[in-house]
Amino acid sequence: MKKFLSISPAGLTLLYPWLFAEKPFIGGYQSPCGGQKTKHDQLAISAIAATYLYLDNAGYVQLRFKKEGLIFKHNTVYVAKIHPMAGKHGYLTRKMENMTQGSFARLIDLVTDAVKVLAPEKYLLTQIYNYDLKNTYLTHNNKIDCRQVFSLRNQATMLSNIIGLYRSRSPELYKAVVDNAKKALGNMKEEEDYDFD
Repeated sequence: MKKFLSISPAGLTLLYPWLFAEKPFIGGYQSPCGGQKTKHDQLAISAIAATYLYLDNAGYVQLRFKKEGLIFKHNTVYVAKIHPMAGKHGYLTRKMENMTQGSFARLIDLVTDAVKVLAPEKYLLTQIYNYDLKNTYLTHNNKIDCRQVFSLRNQATMLSNIIGLYRSRSPELYKAVVDNAKKALGNMKEEEDYDFD
């Protein structure tokens, strides 16, 4: 029997970041309900990977990858929508809502927003927070209710275990998803303009 989540996979990674990303030397993302800080970039990549590996595992989508590129070959991940609810799992899946069942899209296209920002990882984490966590049963008076969050511990652990399962049993797919997540973030990065005049 498949296990289903009561909030989006990406939302869970923001609430329990220490299960999904490493501690930084300085700064980092702080969960609204305590715990150690984590690296922004790793957490953003984990949010993307957790979302699509969970959807694949639960039977909402089917993930496939194939080698593409003329000179430098890389694995492109394709997401086939096989369940009508596939686009209802938070910010990172919203572009699937209008896709027909059986159709597919590149993971990079589903995740990349048409923006150029200096810190795409922070931008993405903010979007996920606003779309997936704010104004849900987890918030009370515009603040995250940590008692509600603590009740999601088992779901967060399960999600972390799903990622571990793909990492060990389908390492090529796992690596392709992570690489595509990094590429999606790179597509949104604004190049800093250094003016030496």
